[in-house]
Amino acid sequence: MYSLTPPNRDDWEDFLVMCTRRAPENRSVLSGVSAQVEAAYVDYHRQYQKPSRLSAISITKEQSDALKGNFDLFDVGRPFRTLRTQLMAEARNRKCPMCGHRDVATLDHFLPKSVYPEYSALSINLVPVCPYCNNEKGNKLGDAAGRRFVHAYYDTLPEMELLVADVTVDSSVFVTFRIDRPSGFADPLIDNLEYHFKELKLGECFESEAFDELTGRAGMFHYQYANNGGEQGLAAMLSVEAVSERRKAGLNSWRVALYNALARNRDFCSSGFRLLSREDWDF
Repeated sequence: MYSLTPPNRDDWEDFLVMCTRRAPENRSVLSGVSAQVEAAYVDYHRQYQKPSRLSAISITKEQSDALKGNFDLFDVGRPFRTLRTQLMAEARNRKCPMCGHRDVATLDHFLPKSVYPEYSALSINLVPVCPYCNNEKGNKLGDAAGRRFVHAYYDTLPEMELLVADVTVDSSVFVTFRIDRPSGFADPLIDNLEYHFKELKLGECFESEAFDELTGRAGMFHYQYANNGGEQGLAAMLSVEAVSERRKAGLNSWRVALYNALARNRDFCSSGFRLLSREDWDF
């Protein structure tokens, strides 16, 4: 999970150009609603941190369909395909900002175009994401308490460990993930992050990824323990992994949370890593 640099576009100019690229009958319809769209664009930017509180403009179904059709101009071979490519390219290492680990492949309408057709082609409303997050988010706007999804362009996560992993060593190694609210930290962004984490089922997703990561690296853990300082050597290696991943993916990556938790867990570093594989590693 991480933030993106907002696109630097003249969105109103883009809208006017889009109108000229539509069929004549659509141009006429869009012209009739253009003043409302211009005002809506201004409102979107004014509602910094609170875009989900915007009210959709009052328009006919014909006008709504025409506005939603502007997004088709982002398709392959269409006039705004270059803008789509530019927006997708902003994703760090091509990873989805909503989950932080799947590849981006689509643009999500932060405010869904089915509800807010006026924002169907507004660049600040188009976030490059993976298909999973796009599908899980769907047309949801938020909950009754006012919580919403984290907006990758508008929301900047504080530089603190918000995504944490808990490691339990018993008959095997169990890893769970959660959002950790710092004591006394009342920022509503944390409320949104908790909603975001729950609605996208990121806990279950990260747990599955962590299992594959640990079992795939079981041999490395054995080697490090046997040849580079035992428990302390393994803990040091895990800390280095966390730092390396942080530089690549940001502080609130699931891998950062995982390796920080492993490095701090004495049960894992002393012998628990052996539970990851039945193979007798001989180093």
